Amino acid sequence: AVKLKPSYVEGYWYQGTAYYTLRKFAECRDRFKDVVRLAPKNGAAFAFLGLCEYGLKDYAPSLTHLLQSRRLGVGDTGDLAGVARYHAAAMMIRIGEFEQALQTLGEFAATGDDSPRVVEAMGIATLRIPIFPEELPAERRPMVIMAGRASFQMATRNTAAAGKSFEPGPSAGQPVGF
Repeated sequence: AVKLKPSYVEGYWYQGTAYYTLRKFAECRDRFKDVVRLAPKNGAAFAFLGLCEYGLKDYAPSLTHLLQSRRLGVGDTGDLAGVARYHAAAMMIRIGEFEQALQTLGEFAATGDDSPRVVEAMGIATLRIPIFPEELPAERRPMVIMAGRASFQMATRNTAAAGKSFEPGPSAGQPVGF
């Protein structure tokens, strides 16, 4: 269809989402480049483009495109906004933009999304560890989760619970090691 009608935005969109589902990120990226070329105000297309670039570990343009999707909005596309927000925050953490990452992750707290990946990312940002969540060493995970829960509670304005989360537990006094 796109060969017959090169301006067929929906055709590129369907190809791109199919490639995304198949985790064929290079092909997905190329199709969504076509979509944003033809529909430069389509925030959802910028989100998919950024996610494909993330999958290719092409992080600089990925973050640019994910932030562009946030500015434009993603419309009624299911969980796309949350997935794009999470990946943008992960890249912010990786480049040391911890406050911006926490602000972005705080949007999950506003909706009550305390999923393990959000809490973990908040903990990594709170502890100022410039890594992607998937790079977190297993032995550091309990401390990161504790910090993430406290940060999540702060983001929900539950300061009493956050204060308790930041209190030293039975393993206090052990070296942190970061």
